[in-house]
Amino acid sequence: MSVITTADGSHTRFSQRYNETFHSTNGAVTEAQHVFLDASGVTERLRAGRPTSVLEIGFGLGLNALMSADVAIEQGTALAFHSFENDFSVLDTALTVNYGPFLRHPAIAVGMKNTLEAVRDELKSSDNGSESGISRASNCPQQSVLKLADNVSVTIHWCNASSLTLTRAHFTESGPKLSDSALPRTALPGTALPGTPQPGTTLPGTAQPGTAHPGSADYGHRLFDAVYLDAFSPDTNPECWSPDFFAAIYPLMALGARMSTYSAKGSVRRAMIASGFTVEKRPGPPGKREMLVATPTISGASHFNNNSAHRTTEC
Repeated sequence: MSVITTADGSHTRFSQRYNETFHSTNGAVTEAQHVFLDASGVTERLRAGRPTSVLEIGFGLGLNALMSADVAIEQGTALAFHSFENDFSVLDTALTVNYGPFLRHPAIAVGMKNTLEAVRDELKSSDNGSESGISRASNCPQQSVLKLADNVSVTIHWCNASSLTLTRAHFTESGPKLSDSALPRTALPGTALPGTPQPGTTLPGTAQPGTAHPGSADYGHRLFDAVYLDAFSPDTNPECWSPDFFAAIYPLMALGARMSTYSAKGSVRRAMIASGFTVEKRPGPPGKREMLVATPTISGASHFNNNSAHRTTEC
C-alpha cells in the first residue's frame, strides 16, 4: 500500500477496508487545519490561552492530533486530546507519513512515531496481534497515553465507539470526568514508551520547569470544547453519522463547543439537527464546496440529564 502525496505536499494513505483515502487528496494538512482546528474553534482557543479538551472520532494517521498539539505547544496552552480508533492497522500506516516538516515543533511527530511503533510491536507480541498483522480493536481493552509536551496529552482509545457507554455516573455539574471515562482504563503494557518526552523534559515552545503554562488546568472534570468528526464517509461508515451516535456525543460537549466535519451530506445534517444540534454550513477546504459545524443548544450535562440515563453508540 503506497503513500499518497496530496496537493499541499503532505501524505495520506488509502484504506482498503473503507475503500477511501484517510484525507483529502487536495491537501491533507490544509484540510485538517481548515475543517478541524479552525472550524472547531480549537486554534482560536489555544491562541487565546484557553485550556482546551478535544474529542476526535477517528485517530487515523494522527494528523489532527499532531497539528492540535503543535499549536498548543506554540502557545503554551493546556490541551487534552482524546481520540477513538477502531483499527490497530493504522499503527503500521501512521509510521510512513511525513507530517513533521509541516509542524512548528517537528520533534512531536518523531515522538509520536516512536511511541506508535512501540505500541504496534507490543500488540504484535500480545493476544491482540497475529502473525499476519495487527487485528482490529474490540471492546476497548487498551488505551495509549502520549505525553507530547508538559502541557499536551493525547489519549488514543483503541476501540469502536460502540464501547462508549454514557451514564449519569460519569457526569458532575461541570461535565464528564474524563480521567474516569466509561472506557476500560487498562493501559497498554509499556505505556511509558521510548520517543515520548519524559517528566522533566520540554520541547521547544513549552514552559520551563517551575513555570506555569498560561491557562493550565486540571482536566479531571470537563466537557469537551471541540469534537473532530473525522470518521470515514457516511457511505462507508454510516454508524458514525447516525442520530443515535450524535445523541451520545452531545452530552460530552460544553455549551458553545463545536463539532466540525468535512461532510456536508444532507442526511448527516438532518441527523445532527434531530439530535438537538444547531448546524451551520460553511465553506469547505480545497476541492469541497461545503462542510458542517454543529453546536449544542444547551450544555452537555444538562442535555444528558434531560434525556435518558443511559445511551450506547455504535460506531
